[in-house]
Amino acid sequence: MDTPKISILVPVYNVEKYIDECLDSIINQTYKNLEIILVDDGSTDKSGEICDRYARCDSRIKVIHQKNQGLATTRNVLVAAATGDYIGFVDSDDFISPNMYSDLIEIIQKKGADIAMCNIGYVDKNGSEIINHNSSNPISERELTGKEFVTELCDNYNPAYVVTWNKIYIRTLFHNIHYPDGKISEDEAVIHRIAHKCNKIVFTSKIHYFYRQQPTSIMNAKFTLSRLDNLDAILDRILFLTKNNYSLSTINNCRKFLTNDFIVSIRSSNKKNNAEKNEIKEKFKLIKPHCKDLLKSDTIDSNTKKTIRLLLISPFLFFYI
Repeated sequence: MDTPKISILVPVYNVEKYIDECLDSIINQTYKNLEIILVDDGSTDKSGEICDRYARCDSRIKVIHQKNQGLATTRNVLVAAATGDYIGFVDSDDFISPNMYSDLIEIIQKKGADIAMCNIGYVDKNGSEIINHNSSNPISERELTGKEFVTELCDNYNPAYVVTWNKIYIRTLFHNIHYPDGKISEDEAVIHRIAHKCNKIVFTSKIHYFYRQQPTSIMNAKFTLSRLDNLDAILDRILFLTKNNYSLSTINNCRKFLTNDFIVSIRSSNKKNNAEKNEIKEKFKLIKPHCKDLLKSDTIDSNTKKTIRLLLISPFLFFYI
């Protein structure tokens, strides 16, 4: 088996407490043919200096410094800079097991796949393993076509399918893929487009990626208007599914996820904040047609339909129920 180059792409922003552990876990991989690209997204702590120090010690590391532009734009910069046969992502406050890339490259080559992915371990700010509500939904060893993967993503939502960083990808998959600048939920916005291109996606049940769960992360932050970006990503996914002839059942499951996520956003927002209420009202104009389509479906359960009817009366009812 040959040893193709993997570009490991690391967005960096104000993670001086954790970046050493992250970079040590990458440079000490048993798989050595790595290109390690770090983009310091305008950090105001010592993260950028730490990146430069590591680059002086390991010739595989390249550092790019830029003004703060956000995670989505930083991912685009990283992808554009990559020259490897494969791409992998690691967020700079997380870390990976020593054999992550040796295992993933072995199965992706053995199976002739386009993406290989692993399970996720969840750790606290000190790096100690914790039980996360997603821990009870691990992935198993198997393989899917790209279209089967997208269907499962919509029918049985699993964050391990969505996130960027527990995978390696053939680099050519990112041709014409652009993370939405200035948005959060950037992974949600592109995964269906990337996976749809694939002939084969393979899974290992091994836990190789360790996600550090902390209150300041995007995934755990309090509600802001930018949290509604996730709804835009799901609306785009529904349009994509429709254009690419996915089943009505899969489209409706995506619509259910959209309405559930919208209700969660309403309940998380501040009912006394007029800016938030106005944005919710504008977003509902886009979501409302999908609610009506769900009511027409024979496969949607009665409780879901009751919820949708309340939503159609007024989304602001969910401030109180």
